[in-house]
Amino acid sequence: MQASMLLLLKGNQGMTSNDLAKHYKLQPSAITRLVDCLVDQSLATRLASAHDRRVS
Repeated sequence: MQASMLLLLKGNQGMTSNDLAKHYKLQPSAITRLVDCLVDQSLATRLASAHDRRVS
């Protein structure tokens, strides 16, 4: 799943967690855990959305 997600993100930079959840038909919480693993391994980075006003 991680390799598939990396390939998807490579071609679609800027996808949100919700976009990923819809693509993989998973709950957003499951995507968060997968992305956390990619970030922990320095394979992906998380960027704050300019449109999301929540504090991160």
